[in-house]
Amino acid sequence: MSARILVLGGSGYIGQQVARALAAGGGAQVIVASRRPRAVPGQRALALDARNADALAGVIGGVDAVVNCVTGAPADIRANADALAATLRRQARAPRLVHLSSMAVYGASTGRVDEGSPLAPQSGYGCAKRDAEEALRRCANTVLLRPGCVYGPGSLQWSVRIAQLLRERRLGDLGAAGDGCCNLVHVDDVVAAVRQALYRDGVAGRTFNLSLADAELPTWNEYFVEFARRLGAVPVARIAARRLPFETQLLAPLLKLAELGLRQLGVDASGLPPAITPSMRTLWQQRIRLDSRRAAAELVLRWKPLDEGLAETAASLRVAPLTRQPA
Repeated sequence: MSARILVLGGSGYIGQQVARALAAGGGAQVIVASRRPRAVPGQRALALDARNADALAGVIGGVDAVVNCVTGAPADIRANADALAATLRRQARAPRLVHLSSMAVYGASTGRVDEGSPLAPQSGYGCAKRDAEEALRRCANTVLLRPGCVYGPGSLQWSVRIAQLLRERRLGDLGAAGDGCCNLVHVDDVVAAVRQALYRDGVAGRTFNLSLADAELPTWNEYFVEFARRLGAVPVARIAARRLPFETQLLAPLLKLAELGLRQLGVDASGLPPAITPSMRTLWQQRIRLDSRRAAAELVLRWKPLDEGLAETAASLRVAPLTRQPA
């Protein structure tokens, strides 16, 4: 009999990729749960509020494993973790739980950071992810994954948005403002880590950072410049030092107000240009290097080379090269 795997947050970017891979691999009955599920061949779609312990209890008792990809506002992340932990503690036989956390739990840490490093989140999102880890760590048979910046085809945050900013020449070579370490991990590697965490023996109770190997980690400047070249967004813009403060302190708040206003009017706000937020500016300068050697060894992972990942991502965007401008 095949394993029954419940994917919570299955309509999100990573949740969709995980569910698709598990269903395609055979040997698993995949149940994709979210508040607005989409029916996909080979998967069972289930409308479920993952913040509701009673709703979870009605499903989890019949599955062999759970992959928790729920994200959103900090309050939703905490409510989901509390409900999931309460439900799992009531099970006579705890299913394997793979929980997707984030490098945001390390906050403003610098230098090499492994899974035993202190957690010092500073953002509301990072604090919620830390609290979710604490709630779920106490459950038996749990594996925690802490991805870095997940890129790849379809990644709205670290690929699609970055590509648009590069094409608009709002991003490029940032000088000293982009010399932080870019802890990229391809979405395929995150999916592979989930699969291994589900099926391998001896990993329950473990935590794993997910990021490119240390020798391949680029700076943000290197990522932006190489991605721009792959997209044909050349010559790569050189961003003046005064530009980012304008983007983060003036333009980003105005774009947020415009988004809220359009939503209140019932108007689609997706056409607004992407904002460069203060948190992004801070991250691009942060010299933090995720140590992912434990994941490579214990989950038997081989990270997709950055050149290959960028080529796939650029091809998926189908962006026509920009006209070369005079230097």
